[in-house]
Amino acid sequence: MKFFQFILIPLFILLFFANSKLILAQDGSAPNITQPDTLEARVDKIIEEKEVKFAGSQNYQLYQKLELIVTKGSLQGQKIVVENGNLPASNVSKYRIGDNVIVMHNKDFQNNDVFYITDFIRREVLFFLFLIFITCTIAIAKWRGLLSLIGMAVSFLIIFVFLLPQIASGANPVLIAVLSSLLIIPISFFLSHGFNKKNFGCNSRHFN
Repeated sequence: MKFFQFILIPLFILLFFANSKLILAQDGSAPNITQPDTLEARVDKIIEEKEVKFAGSQNYQLYQKLELIVTKGSLQGQKIVVENGNLPASNVSKYRIGDNVIVMHNKDFQNNDVFYITDFIRREVLFFLFLIFITCTIAIAKWRGLLSLIGMAVSFLIIFVFLLPQIASGANPVLIAVLSSLLIIPISFFLSHGFNKKNFGCNSRHFN
């Protein structure tokens, strides 16, 4: 009976409010804001590279004018020119030919294309570290570790599929956070610690 209390009831509440007016924006619609376009690109050519000094600054900083080939995104296959270090900054990354980078694409007030590099693409390194994390977790905690990873995956699924889209659309953030936690907490807790009388009793004392 307590299984229904801590698992199915929060799930029912979440599904009920997901389509109700309580989680809609107060004005009924989200503002129409143009979002930057995210591209992935590879440095194909260094057009210019030098040290520059800005007015009011005592130090020189790196400036690069780069030609990139877009490898993923709306401009895939096209060549673009991006300036790096054209604004004062405390730390300017140096890019080399062959580097894979993330580029933001937007329009200025005159509808001209504006490109700027935000970071290196670190997907392969992060994926490798993630595999090490999963391997160590399962090797040390075995089935309990595997179930904990499943609980973490479910939590991220709820956050990225339900919580963040609802808040981005203008929904009440407090209500959305509460509804999401009602589902995340019991699922992750019981997957991590198991279904037994001790855990049910512990949760009963917390909710009473």
